[in-house]
Amino acid sequence: MLRHEAMFMLILPWIGFAYENIAKYSYASQKYPFEIGTLTKIADASKAVDGLKSDLSAHGGQCTLSANNKQEAILYVDLGYILGIHHIKIYYRTDNIPWGPNHGYVDRFLGFSVYVSNTTEIKDGVLCFKDDSFTKYTIPAVITLNCTHHGRYVIYYNSRTSSNLPPYYSAYAFNELCEFEVYGCPYPKFYGERCNLPCPPTCKNRRCHIETGKCFGCEDGYLGSTCNISCPYPEYYGERCILPCPPTCKNRRCHMETGKCFGCEDGYLGSTCNGRKYCWLTSNIIFMQSIMSFITEFTYPYYSNSYRIFSLKIFPKGKYTELGESGGVWFHTDSYYFPCYVLAHLRECFQIAFLITNPDDFGNLINYILRRTLPCTSV
Repeated sequence: MLRHEAMFMLILPWIGFAYENIAKYSYASQKYPFEIGTLTKIADASKAVDGLKSDLSAHGGQCTLSANNKQEAILYVDLGYILGIHHIKIYYRTDNIPWGPNHGYVDRFLGFSVYVSNTTEIKDGVLCFKDDSFTKYTIPAVITLNCTHHGRYVIYYNSRTSSNLPPYYSAYAFNELCEFEVYGCPYPKFYGERCNLPCPPTCKNRRCHIETGKCFGCEDGYLGSTCNISCPYPEYYGERCILPCPPTCKNRRCHMETGKCFGCEDGYLGSTCNGRKYCWLTSNIIFMQSIMSFITEFTYPYYSNSYRIFSLKIFPKGKYTELGESGGVWFHTDSYYFPCYVLAHLRECFQIAFLITNPDDFGNLINYILRRTLPCTSV
């Protein structure tokens, strides 16, 4: 959404630019259309964007009229896409009578505003122009407004809801526009008088100022008025390069746009290294209930002086069958807990082969292992 801002934009009597009228033949609608007699059809909202302005009268079929006795008058023009706008030109109804302070429609034109928005809500838009200085002596019938913004909807708005209006304002609001021209680039992502210059690819949403090509914002990981500077800080990423890379990234380095790590510190995994590396023992254990010919490769629990001793041999995961009795690492303990430093020594998850002859030991060991996991790199 675009931010709502109260700001006064320069009014120019004539602008000699080659920008295209991107509002011509666009869809237009009113909040309160005129609905009396034959004027209902010949003065609907589409007349404000039909490209015709040779007859500025109500019955000429080239002007739009709004309903009578309303406190607000709103006309919406849908450009179809979010486009770059350069300026707007408004032709107000004159009934083909010379314009001046005593003209019958001057008081209706006074006090109008123009917004550019990405929705049909004025509150979501940016204010291009607000008339708070014209009088019946100074307001022209044809006005050109500088309005260098991007948006899909251009909204003409007038209101008589305030209790503190100048005495020369009309009692009710109207939008009697004979032509509402919006000049800009008909294609998104381009700028320049001929709309043939592409906005820098790293501009936020590929949008840039219609005259200068400067970006309104940068994609993550880029800086500068045209977003051509890559993030100069390798430990940071994101918009304006102010987000720190995850602390568990290898050497604290990450992708300048996404923040994904190029590698993880030992013991961590995942695209942002926020997961701990665990050996899930339940899925990597083989239990042997017969010692037979495996005595030399695997050992088994035994009792010594009425004190339980548990011996095991640790192999790199998936390697115990090919390494045979010469491979692996022996470890002896007096409990079923396998110290983390043994696993950390080989720096990977392991497959552990047990030889158990006592069915009770077998059941107890399974229950114990199901209750715990061990970080591979913990010490």
